[in-house]
Amino acid sequence: MPRTKKCEVKECGKSFEKQRMGQKVCGPKCAYKLVLQNKLKESRKDTAVLKKKFNEDNKSWWLDYRKSGSTAYWLHRYIRARDAVFQSRPCVSCAVAGPNSQIAAGHFKSVGSTPELRLHPSNINGQCSQCNTIYSGNQTAYEDALRVKWGSDRVDWLKGSHAPARFTLEGLRARRDMWKALAKQIEVRP
Repeated sequence: MPRTKKCEVKECGKSFEKQRMGQKVCGPKCAYKLVLQNKLKESRKDTAVLKKKFNEDNKSWWLDYRKSGSTAYWLHRYIRARDAVFQSRPCVSCAVAGPNSQIAAGHFKSVGSTPELRLHPSNINGQCSQCNTIYSGNQTAYEDALRVKWGSDRVDWLKGSHAPARFTLEGLRARRDMWKALAKQIEVRP
């Protein structure tokens, strides 16, 4: 009795009698479609490998706070945890932010104007999303609060000029590991 098998092409799926050992499709048209289907699978695998390699070798990925696992992501997470635990008020700019407010990691000096301070913890503080986005950082209140929090010397240093930042992948990975450990340590506190 001949053995029947189902065609492996997704669109076909007809049953057929095997004529050769290892036969997977019902005919030549389906054989061609199966080759294309397998090539598509391989290209998707290659794309996934390339994306992963791109992430590991690209500084812009490591500096993007939206990318989970990046250096900036863990720094911002550390800042939010630090300020939630050690700061008397949740928003550095306004004391109005309630317990339901979403706290962001707001930069005193913006990343666009001073990219060399983008990963400096003194430049980044917990800020309610309203102050951070709607009021463009609420800079006057932010500066006043920083003078109380860090002191006038550090605020003057932040406002001064700085040497350009030269980030290396090894340095970004090391910073990520440091901030990840600090964030997890603070988040676990009772």
